[in-house]
Amino acid sequence: VSTQSTGSQTAQLTRDQIFNSYSSAQKVVCFLLSVSQVAWWKSLSAPTFFHELVYLIYFFYYLLFFWRVGSLHYRKQQEDSVENIRQGWEFHQRNRMIRVLSTFLLPKVLVEKKIKIGSVPVTIVSSKPLETSTKIILHFHGGGMVSLSPEGHIHTLLEWTINTGIPIVSVNYAKSPEAKFPTAVEECFAVYKWLLSEESRQIFPSKRERIILAGDSAGGYLSIVTTIMAINSKLRNPDGLMLLYPCTRWDSRKNVTQSREMFANDWVLPQSWIALCAKSYLGTEEEKLRKNPLVNLMKLDEEVLKQFPPSCFVVGSLDPLLDDSKEFVELLVKNNREVDYKTFDGVTHGFISFDMFIRQGKEANVFICNWSVSYTHLRAHETGRNLVC
Repeated sequence: VSTQSTGSQTAQLTRDQIFNSYSSAQKVVCFLLSVSQVAWWKSLSAPTFFHELVYLIYFFYYLLFFWRVGSLHYRKQQEDSVENIRQGWEFHQRNRMIRVLSTFLLPKVLVEKKIKIGSVPVTIVSSKPLETSTKIILHFHGGGMVSLSPEGHIHTLLEWTINTGIPIVSVNYAKSPEAKFPTAVEECFAVYKWLLSEESRQIFPSKRERIILAGDSAGGYLSIVTTIMAINSKLRNPDGLMLLYPCTRWDSRKNVTQSREMFANDWVLPQSWIALCAKSYLGTEEEKLRKNPLVNLMKLDEEVLKQFPPSCFVVGSLDPLLDDSKEFVELLVKNNREVDYKTFDGVTHGFISFDMFIRQGKEANVFICNWSVSYTHLRAHETGRNLVC
C-alpha cells in the first residue's frame, strides 16, 4: 500500500471532473441523491404536514430540470449548518413516505429490537436466536459524529446478519455539537464493556467467543478508538475490526491528506462538510486535540498498534477519506498486524449503502461478510496467515 504524503501540493478536482470519474452506477446514485436532498431541503419551507407532498413535487420538478440541481446542491453544501447535514443525510429517515415504503422493502429477521445500555440506546438485529449466539458484531454507524443512527443503516445491518448469521448490536451514540468529544467515545466503550460483562448474558446467555467491531466513516473511527481504549484498559481485545472508509483523524483543514484535498468537491462528502463535522465534534479545542491519539489516530503509540486485532478495510478509490484508510493500514502493517485491505474503483464515500444499485457496493458487502465469518470461526493468531495488503 502506498501512502500519500500529507501537506503536499495536490491538484483539486472540480465537481464536474469528480462526477465524470465516477462509475456509471455511482453517477446515477449521486444524481438521484442530489435531487432527493435538494427536494427535501426545499420542502422544509412548507408546513410539516405537507413536507412529503412538497418533496414529491420538487423531486419530479428537478428530475425534469436536472441542470439546475448541481448548483443548488453545491450552494447548500457550502452553508455552515449542521442541520443542513442532518437534513441531507437523514431525509430518508425523516420522510414519512420513505419510512413507510421501507417497511415493505426491507428483509425480515428473527430479532429486531431496541434497548438501552445504561443511558445509551442500541438496536439489536439477528437472523438467528440470541440465546445460541456465541459471536457478535458491535456496530457503530457513520454520520460525521453529527448525524444518522442505526435506523439510517438498517438495510446494511439486516443484510449483514442474514449473510453471516451473526447478531449485530448497533450503538446510537450521542451526536455533536450537542455532545462533543469524548462523549460518543465513552458511550461506545461503555457498550463494549457491557458486552464483556455478566449483565449482557440476560440477552446473550451463551459464551462470548468472538466479538467483531464494525463501522463506516465516523463509525470506523469509533471502532478503532474503542479498540484503543480496550487495550489501554487491559480488557479483552476485540477479535477483529471491520472498517468501511473510516475517518482516522478529525481535522477541518483540507490539506491534511492528498485525497481530502483532491476530492474536496466530492458530491457525497465535500470538504465543507468534513470541516464542519470536525469543528462540531472538537469545538474550540480542535487545534489542541489534533495531537490526541483518540482524535488523530495517526499519533498512536507503536505499543498500542502492536496489540491491534486483525482488520478489514474497504474504501472507494474516489473517496476523500481514501488516504485515511491507506495511511492507517500502513501503520498496522509496519507493526506486523494482519490487514485485509480492498479499494473499489469508481466509487466514493458511503457506496456500500447503495449496494442495491452499485455493483462495487454489493461486492464490498460480500467481501466483508466473508471476512467476518472467517474471523469469527478462528482467531487470527491461530490461523498462521500472512499479511494481506
